[in-house]
Amino acid sequence: MQTVELTLVGKPECHLCQDAKTVVDRVLAAARENNIDITYSEINILDDEQAAAEYGEDIPVVLLGGRPYASFYVYEDKLAYAIIDERDRLLRRSRSLFGRIFRR
Repeated sequence: MQTVELTLVGKPECHLCQDAKTVVDRVLAAARENNIDITYSEINILDDEQAAAEYGEDIPVVLLGGRPYASFYVYEDKLAYAIIDERDRLLRRSRSLFGRIFRR
């Protein structure tokens, strides 16, 4: 099973970050109920200079598979579909690698 990586970049006292966290929490719960293997982390730009330099005031930012997926506003349905797409992409990639290894 492939693990989807989801990260929320933000800071305390940011109302859009709090809104994004609420959406992310709901989507995480639904993903786990549907047996999607997912890891979640948060990055506080006040504690991470690199993230602060990269994202600045463009927060919140949702990273999916380490790549920016959304910023400012996060929509529950779109994030859920993006997580499914990422899981499927990872599965296709692993099957492709698996096939190449055993075709030799």
